Amino acid sequence: MLDLMLREMGGMPALSSPDRLLDRLERTLTPAWTWTPRPVAQWPLFDVTHTDDAIVITADVPGLADDDVNVHVAGRVLTIEGKTSRRGYSDAFQRQFTLAEGLDTDHVEAQLDRGVLTVLVPKTPKAKPRQIKLGGGVVDKVKGLLGLEAGRAEDKAS
Repeated sequence: MLDLMLREMGGMPALSSPDRLLDRLERTLTPAWTWTPRPVAQWPLFDVTHTDDAIVITADVPGLADDDVNVHVAGRVLTIEGKTSRRGYSDAFQRQFTLAEGLDTDHVEAQLDRGVLTVLVPKTPKAKPRQIKLGGGVVDKVKGLLGLEAGRAEDKAS
């Protein structure tokens, strides 16, 4: 094979272009395709949706019963665990979510319905969005806080 490579490259490539020889040798010895295993997806996949009133976490867990799933909160960490062992196959999962301030961890609810796990984490009233009314006087307040005169002639001219 090296003999063929030398003839195709015109003589003594090692002396004229060692990089070219190494590239050619690597291409010759490496198959045209390579197999790379795909990373295993974590089962189940969780969807997290933010609404104005709560955070909703859902996961498809077909075949699991209420006894197979455990949802609990410790401090600001929500943990969802599950296990299955059907027909000689067993699998388990555990996912933890760190909950932000402004979520009501005392009123977390969960339900497993037809293979879909739904966890509802309500927001506290302070965390809910509210409409801010546009009004006058804000610019003068800011100027006062910054130590600027509220009614300077330059501001009135612009």
